[in-house]
Amino acid sequence: ELANNPIGFSKKISLFMQIESSNTIDLLSSHHENIGVGHLFNLYRGLKRNQKIKKFITRYRLEAIDKSIENLLKKSIKKDYSLSLKNQKILKNYYADSNALLMKKYNLDLKYNRYYQ
Repeated sequence: ELANNPIGFSKKISLFMQIESSNTIDLLSSHHENIGVGHLFNLYRGLKRNQKIKKFITRYRLEAIDKSIENLLKKSIKKDYSLSLKNQKILKNYYADSNALLMKKYNLDLKYNRYYQ
């Protein structure tokens, strides 16, 4: 709902939180969106969690090189994650009842995002 109707969403969440909707609208309009990092950066970050590699970087004072590698890899191609039709169907079936309850209880229209079909 936030993506499709930010003003309406802001008013609803403000009412729920008992705050001024103008504050919520201002905050949401200046939001920071995390666009993520490249796939290779994530692999490198996982590799660096190894204690031996951490010690190696520290021992040989390779922090500057490490940061250069990180900056380069952050720009790498992002991994494309997609669900097969079979898995989409499994998830829709699994969440269908709870989505239907949310739609009814909070008067939400989840159909436009295909959450509930």
